[in-house]
Amino acid sequence: MDKDKMGIKRLDHVCWAVERVEDVLPLLTELMGMTVEGRFENAEVGFRGVGLRVPGGTGHFELLEPSGESSYLHRFLRERGPGLHHVTFEVGDIERAAAAIRDFGIEPMGGVQAGEERRAVCPRRVSPAFHHGLWRADAL
Repeated sequence: MDKDKMGIKRLDHVCWAVERVEDVLPLLTELMGMTVEGRFENAEVGFRGVGLRVPGGTGHFELLEPSGESSYLHRFLRERGPGLHHVTFEVGDIERAAAAIRDFGIEPMGGVQAGEERRAVCPRRVSPAFHHGLWRADAL
């Protein structure tokens, strides 16, 4: 049995959706020792975020908060509360990873989204109950 269907190379980042980034940031920086790498905003989609480096590894952590009244994050937080929003993996071949996700019975919502390097992918959320609510992510 092929246990490497998606061709995952490494965990890229984990993202936590919160009401206010500034309320959670001290937990991650002061208690857990993460360091802020940068802040970002996507006004069109309606979110702001902070990227953090996790001590002792190559993994990253992100915090997202809604930035406008029409932000999809308001509904996400209202329905699910603060917590895991998505997990992103670096993969060797994004088309192979997308095919494996589809073969598993999950259709990425909005199709596969990839950045310039087309190396990171995770299935998007299909429904809150599907696979324990875990499937939600964007490709880099």
